[in-house]
Formats: sequence, C-alpha cells, structure tokens
Amino acid sequence: MSERMTTVLDDPLVAALAKLGERYDAERAHPADSIALLAEAGLLRRFAPVESGGETFADADARHRAMFDALRRVGRGDLSVGRLFEGHINAMALFGWYATASQKDWLRRVLDHGAAFGVWATEPAPGVALIENLGGRTLQGAKSFASGAGGSPMRSSRSSPIAATADWPSSAPTIPTGPMPVAGVSGACARA
Repeated sequence: MSERMTTVLDDPLVAALAKLGERYDAERAHPADSIALLAEAGLLRRFAPVESGGETFADADARHRAMFDALRRVGRGDLSVGRLFEGHINAMALFGWYATASQKDWLRRVLDHGAAFGVWATEPAPGVALIENLGGRTLQGAKSFASGAGGSPMRSSRSSPIAATADWPSSAPTIPTGPMPVAGVSGACARA
C-alpha cells in the first residue's frame, strides 16, 4: 500500500466506510450501516438548517469548505455512499431554502433518528409538474432513477411516485404519507 493511501485510511471515518464498502460490494447490499455511521458522526445533521440542529458556519465560504471536506472524506471511503451523502446534503439545502418552521422542526426530529434524504433528478417524459389543487401545490410525475432508494424501507407507489427519503430508521417519527408540503411545494411519499 502506498504511503498516500495509508495516510487516507488513517482517517477513522474513511477506513470504516472503506471496510463496509468491501462488504456491500461482495453482497450487493444497500449501505445501511454506512448511512448509520454518517449519522453517528453527525454528518447527516451537520448541513441541515440551523433550526433543525445543523451547524452554524462563520459564512458561506466556511460552509462550502466544510461540505467539500465532508464529501471528500466520505467519497474516499466509499464513492457510492459519497453519492448518497451528496444527495442528502442537497436535500438539506432545499429544506433550508423552502421549509416552513414546522417542517424544520419535523426535520430536527427525524434527523434525531438518523434519517437520510436524497434528491433525484432523472425523470421520464413528460417529467414532474407542479399542480395546483384544493390542498395547495403538489408535485405530480415520476423519477426513473433514485440512487439509494432500492435498499430503503421507504418506497414510492404508483399513485405517489416521488419518494421523500432514502433511509428511514424504524425508530424515527411516523413518515407522513400523501402530500408533504415544503413551502408550497410537495412530494408524495408512502411506506413500503
């Protein structure tokens, strides 16, 4: 092993993710233990809105440097988990920009239980549309690929094809089903 690789694996998080990644590669399994490791390390909460228990950074540059470092470390340990973690960080940004105070409080509670979120952008034609209805606005449509959702206890259904989270611990507060408004935008989710 090269001196550089030894230095990288001296990072306990990188080493633990690499070891778990070997197992997932051999078993072709969802990286649930790696996601739990990220939660234990505080990384699933770190970039959440401050109101949801996320870290307060000195400025945007400090936040971006911290994100880069966290993504680099996780990706070095297991690039597949790094991709899932990137989606989680993106979802935390969306909560910060668009969630109401009560939604940020809900986010705090589910992050307490290690919930991980994702953002998925691929979609078959005609895509996803924002539809006005009596309950407000909802998203209607489907995503054709969702990294990490295949091993999740959370599943989408034919009537509600947009999954809201990739990993949902059984100890977490109840998953709301049906429309989940996020400041005027909602995605439907359903339990498996």
